[in-house]
Amino acid sequence: MNTMMNKNLLISSGDIKVDGLSIHYVRAGKGEPVLLLHDWPTSSYLWRNIIEPLARTRLVIAPDLPGFGSSDKPPEAPYSLDYQVKMLDDFLRNMNVGRIDLVVHDLGGPIGLLWALRNPSKVNRLVILNTFVHPQLSFLEKLVFLTVKIPVIRDWVASPAGISVTMKWGVENKKKMTSEVISAYQAPFTTPRTRQVLIKTLAAIDVNELEEIMQKLPEMDVPIRIIFGEKDMLLAKEMRRLAGELPKAQVTSIPDCGHFLQEDIPGRLSELISEFLNK
Repeated sequence: MNTMMNKNLLISSGDIKVDGLSIHYVRAGKGEPVLLLHDWPTSSYLWRNIIEPLARTRLVIAPDLPGFGSSDKPPEAPYSLDYQVKMLDDFLRNMNVGRIDLVVHDLGGPIGLLWALRNPSKVNRLVILNTFVHPQLSFLEKLVFLTVKIPVIRDWVASPAGISVTMKWGVENKKKMTSEVISAYQAPFTTPRTRQVLIKTLAAIDVNELEEIMQKLPEMDVPIRIIFGEKDMLLAKEMRRLAGELPKAQVTSIPDCGHFLQEDIPGRLSELISEFLNK
């Protein structure tokens, strides 16, 4: 396990075995646990500017999902939503974590939400950032899922150039995507094998599995906070629709903010999440 001190806050990273795989995670702070689930194609690195502010009052845990970041990437794993949900459940059990607050984003959304809906007694509060939850996909969402099924295009999407374009597309403030930041997102996918796994983590998703989310989420009896960037061409409309379906949820839409809120507005996002969790 690696540790570092950051303004008197102990931040550690480590690996834990889950069903034979090594799952990497970052951990900081103490108190009631909050779990942060990243999106595609990122990792716990996405939360680097969010972890410290939240950890001032909470135990923060940010794993790299199987197939991402520094976690194992076996090409034979199914990477379906059911698989990812089971791995998440086993991860939390092996980490000896009980009830949690949950913050989800993009691909981490359906994974975390399905886990929460199947384990409602383990969830205190829920924060939903730009994510997809409806089985009825928009044209752009269908296009994204189609790209990972066309050989030449999918190879480019998972390449360093493709990852760079994805990250720059997902922020309004392009200056935030420095070469150092881009390199950190590219680093886990330097070989053809790891790039194939990156594609599989998206291609393996059956959007019909999202039906369970939309059947159960409106009935979930926990405080829910929706926060989304209005300039996210892919998912802003989806978040507005979800807000309408969850009338009890507290909703904040952020102007001049894209898909990766953690990169565009880390300070503001930390404040909004902390305010909600510490009510």
